[in-house]
Amino acid sequence: MTRDTFDDADGAQAGAGQAAGRTALSDAAHADPSRPDTAHVVASCPGAAYPDFFHREMTPTWLRAATIALGRQTPPDNEPFVWMELGCGAGMGALLTAAAHPDSRFIAVDIDPRHVAVARERRAASRVDNIDFVHADVADMARAANDAYPHCDFIVLHGVYAWVTSDTRAAIRKVMQRWLKPGGLVYVAYMTHPGASGLAAAQRLLRLSAEAASG
Repeated sequence: MTRDTFDDADGAQAGAGQAAGRTALSDAAHADPSRPDTAHVVASCPGAAYPDFFHREMTPTWLRAATIALGRQTPPDNEPFVWMELGCGAGMGALLTAAAHPDSRFIAVDIDPRHVAVARERRAASRVDNIDFVHADVADMARAANDAYPHCDFIVLHGVYAWVTSDTRAAIRKVMQRWLKPGGLVYVAYMTHPGASGLAAAQRLLRLSAEAASG
């Protein structure tokens, strides 16, 4: 979806769910690394709770191509850009994307300090110096000072929007409103039926287990 989507606060909620009908590039089904057509790379992540994924759909090249195919304008492809990921996990996807675009700036954010620590170790080991891994909550980002973050050509997130509370989703939309440049692109991948229907039983089991757990 484009920056203009977020000028209408009431339409922002619908914007996340109806992305494909506008300039929106949204993956309705949760990524499944077992599918041969997804080109997702999955790796182990020592020291972090969430496995690594690389989602090609979040890369600037893919986003520009998909947007052009829809007949819409994209951020300039001959200039450095700023790309931000919300919920980057241990940062493998963001790190690989940054390495492919050394002239641009990347910001990858996660609420879990373990993820951020692993991501920073990987950045140091790989010597990719155009990415910052930030430990932050989107609720804090939504009310941060105006100069806390740069304005972005791309803001991307995968799965997160489907997992969080309505208040957190509102904070995510506020971050987009504040930090996305005019003409910038947002990628929101979220789980819906029927694409993620196979996960419904596991979701119910986890929810019942959490409700029964003490503390």
